Formats: sequence, C-alpha cells, structure tokens
Amino acid sequence: MRSVAVLGLGLAVPLAPVAGQQLTATERAEAVATIWAEARYNFASWDRVRADWDSALAANLKLAAQVQSDVLFYRRLRRLVALLGDGQAGVIPPAHLRSRIARPPLLLHSVEQRPLILEYAENDEMRVARPERLAEILAVQGVPAESWIRDSVLPEISAATPPDRWQRAVQWMLQGEKGTTLHLLLRLPGGDQRGISVTRSVSLNDHWPLERPELEIDSLPGGVVRVRLNALAEEDVVRRFDRAFPDFAGLTGLILDLRYAASGESRYGYEILARLTARAFQAARWRTPQYRPVFRAWRVPPRPSHGTARPPTPFRPAPSGPATPDRSRCWRRARRPARRRTCWWRSGTRPAA
Repeated sequence: MRSVAVLGLGLAVPLAPVAGQQLTATERAEAVATIWAEARYNFASWDRVRADWDSALAANLKLAAQVQSDVLFYRRLRRLVALLGDGQAGVIPPAHLRSRIARPPLLLHSVEQRPLILEYAENDEMRVARPERLAEILAVQGVPAESWIRDSVLPEISAATPPDRWQRAVQWMLQGEKGTTLHLLLRLPGGDQRGISVTRSVSLNDHWPLERPELEIDSLPGGVVRVRLNALAEEDVVRRFDRAFPDFAGLTGLILDLRYAASGESRYGYEILARLTARAFQAARWRTPQYRPVFRAWRVPPRPSHGTARPPTPFRPAPSGPATPDRSRCWRRARRPARRRTCWWRSGTRPAA
C-alpha cells in the first residue's frame, strides 16, 4: 500500500498499491474523506477553527471527482488542511510526488511582508542570474509579489497566526513543478530593478542546500551571545549546547532565538531551558479530545470541555551536580528513558547515566 499524503497530526492515508500510478477519482475521494474524518475526531482545537469543516468535505469531494493531476490534488489537500489554522498540521506527499515538486535554491524571508532574498546556493544557473542578497522580489511571472502570495500560495499554508502564515508563504512562494522556469523582478539594495530567471531545481526529496544547522552561536558586543536553536530533532543539540556553554563564564547576556525551532522533540528544548533557570516555572499545557458516541445519541453538540486537559507541569532547573536514582521516587518508578527525563524536569533531579 502507498500513501498519497500524511496529515501532520500523525495520520496516514493508504491508497492504490502501485507506486507512481495516477490516482483514480475513488482514491482521491477516499483521501479527502479520511483526512476529514481523522481531523474531525482527533483535532483538539475546534474552538479556534472558523471554517465549516462539513462544507469543506462536500466541496472537496466534488473537486476530487474532477480529472486532475496528482500534483494539483496534493495542492487541494493542502488547502483543505489549512482551514484548521494549525501550524503543526500539513499534508506530506509520497516520495514519487515529492520528486516532482521543487523550488529554486533561494532562501527567502518576509520583512514587513516584503519577500527578500537572504541567501542562495551556488550553482551554474545562480552564477549567471547573480541574485543579490537582500534583494526584494517585486513580481513573479509578471504578477506583483503580494498578489502572487495572497492568491496562489497563502490558501495552502497551515499556520496558527497571520504573521506566521505569511512568513511560511514567502518561504514557499516559488514552489511548483520541477524543471519549470520562473521570471523574477528584483529591486536591488541600491534601488535599481532588474529581472532574473531561475529554475525550480531542488525537489522535496533533495537535501535543501540552505538548511540551517541545529545550533548557531554568534558573539555580540559587551559579552552578549546570541544562540539560534533552529531544530530540536536530535538529542545532539543539547550536548552541543553544553559543550558551548559549560558554565556560562564571561557572559553578560544570552539571547535564545527560537523562531525556526518549529518542530522536533519538546523534551530537548526543556533540557536546554533547565540550564537557564534558577527557579521553577510552569511548562506547556496540553489537551486531547475524547470521542463520546453517547453524546451523538443525546444530540449534545461537541464542546471544548469534552476532552482531557492536563494542567501545566511544574518545571524546575537542572542541578549542577550529578544525582543517583534513589534521590527521586519518580525516577525509581520510571522504566523507560523518556519517562526518566520527565522525572528530571518535574523533580529537578538529573538522571544518572
């Protein structure tokens, strides 16, 4: 079985058995219905969703019946999931489809809703195009950049806030069919304008040449250090932080930049925060929906209270010295390493190796 998409809530949609085969109308309808149902019964923040999810199902089932390419169907699924308004929800296409979707090797960033080129990867095309750093993209294919983003990109972007949604849209505004060419009108830092042509050459299957390292450290005047935490996917980021700051000697200030740490394991973030606090504070709060079929029989409308919510967990600093397991009853009861790390956060007891 292959999957046409993976919903960002951790749910897969199995479809036709032959990889690379064009989806049928029935398979497209199955994907729409499965994503709709999984979100309907497992999404936790319906009180913040403004769209009519039931109407979205009917509209997308009609669209799924139309003759279309798999790439177009993938984009329509993205529009469906974007209605949830959740930055962690998304649609990930299968490998054979990811190879057909690409963007130029340009690192874009939104500054006052203006798309700027921060960096680009050197290749033969870029040496000819010479896109200057900090140049503003004024138009794409002759369409003003603001209109291009608002009409073609923004409806497919999942995000919880309008600023984050726009920033993500700028980041992916040049994505499309691999091998196609885009004409960009740029305003250079000096004020001059010129056009360049770039090719969508880096597919979603390829390594992104401009990917940021997990940890970046910059020294600023006056003994201040800026630390950019760009990812929390691997535990090595905690070890690298410890090697960089064994005792924080000589520092007058530390700026922790978390703007790009949008995914990964939260426990690695907590382990880093444990080195920066001298007193306990409340950590994140979570909740999950509970499906109670009897409410449907009673015709009780679902409410946010029909779920399980957990109060914030008290978070304590990590002590400087090592600890033994018998210092914490929670540690003795924990069997798995992940649970032992949780005991450390709750009790302030650093687990022994």
